[in-house]
Amino acid sequence: MSRYRLSPTPAQEAVLRDHCGHARYTWNLAVEQHSHWRPGRKSAPGYLWSRTVPPDAKSYRVTMDRAGRWHVAFAVIPAPVPAPGNGQTVGIDRGVAVSAARHAIARLKVRETDRRKDWAEKTSTSIARRFDLIRVEDLQITNMTRSAKGTRENPGRNVP
Repeated sequence: MSRYRLSPTPAQEAVLRDHCGHARYTWNLAVEQHSHWRPGRKSAPGYLWSRTVPPDAKSYRVTMDRAGRWHVAFAVIPAPVPAPGNGQTVGIDRGVAVSAARHAIARLKVRETDRRKDWAEKTSTSIARRFDLIRVEDLQITNMTRSAKGTRENPGRNVP
């Protein structure tokens, strides 16, 4: 997905906010009508836009992040990254998710989030280029650390 930062003028930002509010209202109304006229159906109505989309993009979305920055994202199916053919395997442990910041400190955390996303994309691409087989292990961090709670004098279970 290609994501680009927008720099709307204050007047354009007001229009974007109004448009997003109207789109949200229309979507919620469509979901309500769909469930009323089609009871028991599991799928929600589609959300096609009325403007033409660039030919290589599958869809696009205009969003505002928690820091108040506007972005447009074009969904494009990327070309696959070829495996290097060296037969090497790597294992990756998933980390602990960080909770979302309050709006008051969101602007301070935006750069950190951008750097984390950039690192994740560069690292995953590098791993895909270097290894033929990638296995991802979903570690249960809570279960692993639960038995280790304690103090230095009175350590938890399973702690040397």
